[in-house]
Amino acid sequence: MDNIPNCSTYGKLRFDESGKNKLGETAEINSNGSGFINTNRNLWGSWIGFNAQLIIDEQGLINFQSEFINSLNWKIVYQPEDSMITI
Repeated sequence: MDNIPNCSTYGKLRFDESGKNKLGETAEINSNGSGFINTNRNLWGSWIGFNAQLIIDEQGLINFQSEFINSLNWKIVYQPEDSMITI
């Protein structure tokens, strides 16, 4: 049986759900023309858990200049119910 080289990882991530970018700007149209009303960025969502697997071809171990990624599989293992983000 052939051995298929792969890499698997579990992780967690969360999103900033404030609707602002790093400069504190939003896409809202302000009547006073100021884009920097409130620069707080402390509205983080709950953690989302995931599992990712990267499967490579055996030729990638022999010749490093070849395109050797066979597939990338991912799965959400935990999604909180109180998050605004849907994956």
